Amino acid sequence: MHRVVYCPASKTTDDAIGLATQWGLPIQHGDSERTESMDFDRETVQILSIPIDKGFGFDEIEFAINRPVQIKYSNDWSDVSEYSFVLRPYGVKVGKPGWSVPAMLMDLHRAVMNIAVSHPGKYELVSVLDKVERESMIVIAHGPEVDEVQ
Repeated sequence: MHRVVYCPASKTTDDAIGLATQWGLPIQHGDSERTESMDFDRETVQILSIPIDKGFGFDEIEFAINRPVQIKYSNDWSDVSEYSFVLRPYGVKVGKPGWSVPAMLMDLHRAVMNIAVSHPGKYELVSVLDKVERESMIVIAHGPEVDEVQ
């Protein structure tokens, strides 16, 4: 989350400066692209927590077989404890089962998981909420064998 002091008009600038100084936050005058869809009182000087993070943070990761890799997932818009994570061979149809990946919650909006695979190949890690696949990333495991899932 990105935090700012929202200042609705120039007549409230002094209040915004006081709050920004107290909390060490930047001041945002009026709406921005990131706040226009948010629901809050636009007539009041206040601190806003603006959601910015969503997803795995990168599209692809490569690592060696039988070596765990730590992958972080964040979603500032929702409670990550409601999510499940699935690892499956790449190219398998959406909605098909894979291996459940346990996640450890870091806070309400962030989770971390450790993944290790025993066969080289290309996999897809998927976040799932209410049986709907949300985000995914590619996981490539290298080993001494061919680069295909056995």
